Amino acid sequence: MRITGVAIKNVGICEDVSFKVDKPLICFYGEVRQGKTTILNAIKWVLGAKTPDDIIRHGQKEAEIVITTDRGSASRSWYRGKGGETKARAVQFIVDNMPVKSAAKELKALLNPFLLDNEHLLNMNETERKKFFMEICPADTSTIDTHTAELQEAARDLRAKIKAYGEIDLTPVEAVDVSQLKAELFKAKHAHGEERQTAIDKIAEANAEHTKAVEDVREKNASSARVEESRTILINLIMDTRTDVNTLKEELKAAEAKLAASEKELAEIPEAPDTIPDPERPDVSALTAIVESTADTADLDQQIENAGAQNVRHEQYLANVKRDEQRAEDEKALADNKSLQEKLKAQKITALKEASDQLGVEGLEFDDAGNMTFDGTQAGMLSTSQVIELSSKLSKLFPEGFGLELLDRAESLGRSIFEYVDRAKERGTTILASIVGEQPSDVPDDVGVFVVEDGRLSE
Repeated sequence: MRITGVAIKNVGICEDVSFKVDKPLICFYGEVRQGKTTILNAIKWVLGAKTPDDIIRHGQKEAEIVITTDRGSASRSWYRGKGGETKARAVQFIVDNMPVKSAAKELKALLNPFLLDNEHLLNMNETERKKFFMEICPADTSTIDTHTAELQEAARDLRAKIKAYGEIDLTPVEAVDVSQLKAELFKAKHAHGEERQTAIDKIAEANAEHTKAVEDVREKNASSARVEESRTILINLIMDTRTDVNTLKEELKAAEAKLAASEKELAEIPEAPDTIPDPERPDVSALTAIVESTADTADLDQQIENAGAQNVRHEQYLANVKRDEQRAEDEKALADNKSLQEKLKAQKITALKEASDQLGVEGLEFDDAGNMTFDGTQAGMLSTSQVIELSSKLSKLFPEGFGLELLDRAESLGRSIFEYVDRAKERGTTILASIVGEQPSDVPDDVGVFVVEDGRLSE
């Protein structure tokens, strides 16, 4: 597919420019800032290149570029938004009277970027060059790259996990059976409980005996009191009787008889004993001490506490053993991950080497890290001369596309004009060249000449 004509309207300084592409070399002569470069750039812009914000001619509302081909046309237009900003419409591409879907993508596939921009590779940064080389390289390593990225992420997680283990204390700690100690503790507390209960029973028994003794004494004292009361009554009676004898002689005889009987009865009554004191309480202080005491299990309690602490350390030891085993598994997984990454890296390098061999560009290959190099230099470190040399070699990989080469030389071609004509004829392309200066008086018939002045063309 070849370009046959170009039409530019309200683009930059160019108000209305059109010309046919019908000769091997077409030259645009003129002074600086007259629109020569705009004409060449317009072809790039219609084919999808990035456009400047001021692409629409001052004072105009719309701009358009149309290129015609031997099978259709491609066009692109711009307009001013409500806020005065420049907006672009989608690229239109018509082939054999049919609009092409994904026009921008189809146009890009037809273009040789090195023919449209001699500094295509030179203007790229390191990241863009790497991306460009991966795009032109026929090797598809996306599956390997995805798997490698997953492995790298897993490796990062494993390294972080392994680091988090820190120091693991694997000093053995034996478990202690506290059941026997607890049995001894129960036995000691039970024995003390039985001793305490015995003491309680003995205290109760002593208190009961003391209470009975007190009751017996008090009963005896009560009997003595009753005897004494009887004696007192009899004595009073005797006294009364004696009084009656003195005053009642007539009753003397009877009283004397009564007195004799009373005295006889009195003689038979024993003397009242002294009052018996209450018996003293029994001394149960030793038994009370037993009741109030607690079982002496301090040694057993300490042993059980120590055993519990040791068993806690034993559980921690077992947990540390499992943790160490898990760390060993993670370290093995990390080693396996690294080994697999190395295998994938080797596979990728092999695939990329095969791809670079298929490209057939001498000096262009991949290093061990998978980076594209030229003459042993990484893409981002290429010198200007290396970039120019590589660009020339890479240009041969692309189709001729629209059969067009743009040359913005900004100087006179001189005698080299014939060399460019020969080159265009050899390649079957058309070269569009911008030249600073006046139109020469004599040019070959197969060279088209235009003068550009203030954005207008004249032959």
